[in-house]
Amino acid sequence: MKKLFCLALTLLLAAPTVSAMAPVLKYQNAGTLALWTEECYYNAPVIDDIDRDGQKEIVFSNYSITVLNAHDGSVKWKVNSGYDRNTPFAEFGLSVGHTWCDAIVTDLEGDGQKEILTLHGNGTVSVLTSDGYFKPGWPQTPLYGAGRSLKTADLDRDGVQEILVGYGVGNCDSVYVLNANGTVRPGWPQLAQAQEGKIGFSYGVFMNNLSATDLDGDGDLEVIAPTDLSFISAYHDDGTPVSASSSVFGNRYWGQVALYEDYHAEIRGDNGGWGQPINGTEKREELYKGEFGHGISTLSDLDGDGVNEIIVSTIMCNRKYAPVYPPSEYMTIAVLNADRTRFKSEALDADWTTLPTDLGKPLVQNKISLPSRVAQTPVVSDLDGDGKKEILFNSYNGKVHCFSLDKREPYAWPYSLTKRTSPLFEYASPVVCRDLDFDGKQEVIFASFYDEDQTLPGIMQGSLYILNYEGRLISKTPLPPAKEAQNKHNGVMAAPAVEDIDGDGRYEVILNTQNGAICVYDI
Repeated sequence: MKKLFCLALTLLLAAPTVSAMAPVLKYQNAGTLALWTEECYYNAPVIDDIDRDGQKEIVFSNYSITVLNAHDGSVKWKVNSGYDRNTPFAEFGLSVGHTWCDAIVTDLEGDGQKEILTLHGNGTVSVLTSDGYFKPGWPQTPLYGAGRSLKTADLDRDGVQEILVGYGVGNCDSVYVLNANGTVRPGWPQLAQAQEGKIGFSYGVFMNNLSATDLDGDGDLEVIAPTDLSFISAYHDDGTPVSASSSVFGNRYWGQVALYEDYHAEIRGDNGGWGQPINGTEKREELYKGEFGHGISTLSDLDGDGVNEIIVSTIMCNRKYAPVYPPSEYMTIAVLNADRTRFKSEALDADWTTLPTDLGKPLVQNKISLPSRVAQTPVVSDLDGDGKKEILFNSYNGKVHCFSLDKREPYAWPYSLTKRTSPLFEYASPVVCRDLDFDGKQEVIFASFYDEDQTLPGIMQGSLYILNYEGRLISKTPLPPAKEAQNKHNGVMAAPAVEDIDGDGRYEVILNTQNGAICVYDI
């Protein structure tokens, strides 16, 4: 009997700790207003001790910028977008537009003080002190247009960060770099209309897709700007273009190299520019081109050589249907070297000169929901602790994909939230990878939302998902309902935050929900 008891205890201890990672709702509807709830799309919550008092805050921005006390969700302060605490908050009529990308909390000038940066729907960039007042020189509206991408980077390594801003506008000058004092940096914006075609092509930034890294090894950072349609531009800090590999692409700059499904067509520069009209005799290699208006770039040193690779998501479109709005075929990712060639490493059995193809058509395909509203976000993490990184992304095919560097999807990946035969289409938010149970392997955390173009039965709530490193479900927890019954549905389109917000040594998951503001789960 004693042996049997010991054996049972051993098996119990060795079993997966699923129940230990079951989320428990800590609080919900934090930061909502008295008369309505601001909807959220792609702006993730930010967790930081912004005032350095030893207690963490949650910062998020919808139509207003809100700072919560993280431990209980109470409002610390709130301002309308485009304003600071010198202007009394108003529930209606005062904001300068919605926030389409994450807020940023950072020490912008290296003086030990945190700032809060946000970008809004009319193009306004706001820089607030940690207590909610404008820094000198702010706010600024360098372009009246939909602000879609906001990043910071110390481009010239002088200890002060620059602000990278991308606009979803129908012209080529969509990428700005601002100084910390609010002035536009010399050489920007790019791409200047007079240079279109001569140094690159671009037609707006529609997701939070800008990034910056040192491409040429000179110590300064270059700006990486995937733009609509098929081009990724790269610029030095002064706005001059970065050349692609001359041995592969001739005298072309980054922004003149369109991404094709087929690398040989990319090298040849088939159709050039935006792509010439087709005559009906083209093969697939000439027709399938990437679309980066909704692509998002991230950076990681995949092979450990000290130089970042550029991992970028793309929607593969079929030019056969142009000039009618081109249907898309699938979402995928590309991995590029600093010279714009495609990544390859024999040591890692990694060959990204070919892309992962035919991963699944969108569950819904029309002009309004080209990406089905999915913010397809590459995330790089060593999930299984083997020293090699995996690349994950959420797709409009209703799946979360995970690729090893050998371009295989290991274990049980991809994970499907929905079946194509289902009457309800469910999509994943961007994922976050964390070792929730401290066993040396990463869990994958994301939330979900339903396609609002569908006629949905009753009230539909997305869910909070936790998968293990193999892509197997640990828990699925329905989200709280929308605060107002007339909104009916609630979900999450933005990435979750996964942090210990109350100092108890355990993670919490913080979600900026579509129609219920902030909700937090204990893990």
